[in-house]
Amino acid sequence: MVPLRLGGLTPDDASGGVWTGHRAQIDTALEQSRRAGLDVKVLGHDPKTNTWRVQYQRREITIVETHTKSAAILSGDDAALREAALNIKPLPGWRDVVVHGTIDDFEIVIDGKAYSVDHRSLAKWLRKGGDGKQRIRLLSCETGKHAKGAAQHLANKLGVEVMAPNDLLHVFEDGSMVIGPTATRNTGSWESFTPKQSERRYSQPKDRATERAIDRLHRARSEGKPYALGDDGVERIDLGAKSDLGDAKIAGQDHADRVSSRIGGNLEPTVKDIAIKSNAADIQVEAGLRVIDQLLGSHAGTELKRVAKQIAAEPDATAKAQDLAAFDLLQTARDDLQKAMLDVLRDPSLDIATRKAKLHALTNTFETAATQVSRVDQTKLGFTQARKAIDALEAKAFDDMIAVDAGGNLTQGGKPIGKLTDMMEQIKATNEALRRHGVDEEYVISVSTPRDATVPREVKVLTRKPKRVDVDPKAATAKKKKHEAVDPSDQSDDGIVVDIGVGTSDYARDVGGETGKVVKTEYGDSYADPSMIRRDLTWKHTAPHVDVDSVVVLGDALQTLPMMFSEHSVKRLFINNINAHYAAGGDSYLTLARGLRQVMKKGGRVEVQWTTSTETTGGETKSRGHITGDGLKEALAATAAGKPRAVSIDESAAPVTDYDYSVEAPRTQSGVPSKTPPSNPVPEKRWVFTFDD
Repeated sequence: MVPLRLGGLTPDDASGGVWTGHRAQIDTALEQSRRAGLDVKVLGHDPKTNTWRVQYQRREITIVETHTKSAAILSGDDAALREAALNIKPLPGWRDVVVHGTIDDFEIVIDGKAYSVDHRSLAKWLRKGGDGKQRIRLLSCETGKHAKGAAQHLANKLGVEVMAPNDLLHVFEDGSMVIGPTATRNTGSWESFTPKQSERRYSQPKDRATERAIDRLHRARSEGKPYALGDDGVERIDLGAKSDLGDAKIAGQDHADRVSSRIGGNLEPTVKDIAIKSNAADIQVEAGLRVIDQLLGSHAGTELKRVAKQIAAEPDATAKAQDLAAFDLLQTARDDLQKAMLDVLRDPSLDIATRKAKLHALTNTFETAATQVSRVDQTKLGFTQARKAIDALEAKAFDDMIAVDAGGNLTQGGKPIGKLTDMMEQIKATNEALRRHGVDEEYVISVSTPRDATVPREVKVLTRKPKRVDVDPKAATAKKKKHEAVDPSDQSDDGIVVDIGVGTSDYARDVGGETGKVVKTEYGDSYADPSMIRRDLTWKHTAPHVDVDSVVVLGDALQTLPMMFSEHSVKRLFINNINAHYAAGGDSYLTLARGLRQVMKKGGRVEVQWTTSTETTGGETKSRGHITGDGLKEALAATAAGKPRAVSIDESAAPVTDYDYSVEAPRTQSGVPSKTPPSNPVPEKRWVFTFDD
């Protein structure tokens, strides 16, 4: 009688002649018995005593049906759904309704086929059963995902409050539940919907497809037929100033479904998770741009340029000096504002009320500075629009923010989600899979650098179209000759190679001769941050040469090495012409030295190239501020007691002078380089630091 037990029935005595269970358990047990080839037949049912007479393998047994009023279950033939429903623990004051769901409607399974049921039909079914008069907890996947979706329509129809999950709902045997893309990712939540005038979400198509692209893909795979998403596409939806961020989240999750399904296999959950994280980052960036671009965007820049020209043309020397002093204060306030606002927008520890209050305070400070310059047209600086955008910010836009601590531990919504090193590996694997399957998408990591050291750093997964490699033979002949490898490491060593400040070049591959894992970094303040402040700027032209065994991180890598890399994991690290402007003997050099002592492998090498020559930008000549071998040598000596390691230094290594070192990548969306770029450096010295133990 094993099938009876597997179906959930409980023997009432040792003889096995009497069993008890819910109706769903009875149906499941009998069906499993039949599938097992057993002779099973229902002889009769007495509704007064709630007993069933069943012929079971030539023996008559009795099943006592027990009842629960904790849930209304609309499952059709889906025994698994009925079984899951019986595990759910009731919530006092709420009526549980269990049914398959989507964003816009519900589904029941009959004879193995899914049929769509709208909110009107479900409401009618509930009322017919005597339900629908008390608050409803809707245990139905994704029905709470949209403000104008299935849960809201059901609340409108029944006139009661409805609570529903905003992602997939996973129910376990002990009655616990997880809301998220997988059973191990509890990233979703319950959303509450109160009755109101019905509205249809505008993104819903007029003619609903009978079968989704992702369903066709799964069906084709199950039938062993070839199928690609093809015309259904996996193109990412770009956000803009007029995008509905609620719809954007849903569209992003749909996109993640399509992309991950195209990849399939063991990588499917990883690809989906990275795509969802990237979509969340897009929404956070767009929410911030709606505020900060109003104050700092190109229109504001145009107005300030007009004022600067007007002041320069002022014939009265006294008036000119006064206006210039006030204008300089305004420019300083503007520079401070952009970093301060971004720090607030990227602070994962803030609740929405505090975030709004801080943004309003910063806007007020900037406006006060602007009023001191009478020549400025206040309407061109967007104060009114910015305040409206701040008031319109919603908590859910920032719910999925990711924080990282000094040890590289990631948290999302206060819950641990692994380490930054894990994310690097996941993104590298995802990018490789996307290339292999012809998906025109690539992910990179952005780590914030808040001015206040007590503010947690925030991590975003950003996306772009990958750089296409020119395969035209004629174009290939025009490419410069490949550089001879300079002192490559042992390629069988699985240590990590780190290329600091790559710009648009690929030194580790082109010159270093490295063919294994490479982490390519660029200073986040110079690329990721501006793109989150102004719509006309982008980070996407930097570090373009991403291959199957590399990943890009935008952040301050030199000051956060232990956060980015595991202890003794880096075998080679390049610091080529990095204009960090560190003060000799200062904290920045000391932090860098401590980090190197922690992350460098035994035998690991740090190679520093620099020049003391000046650079000219826009007609202005100034120091390059390169990190120098002398400065690092001094810092390593000063930090030796804290983490003793033997370090030998080759101060006579020949600098690589025949390589085209890029200084900066274009920051404009169009990719047009700066009209006044810094002059390219030619290194004068190259020192190699080797960690001998």
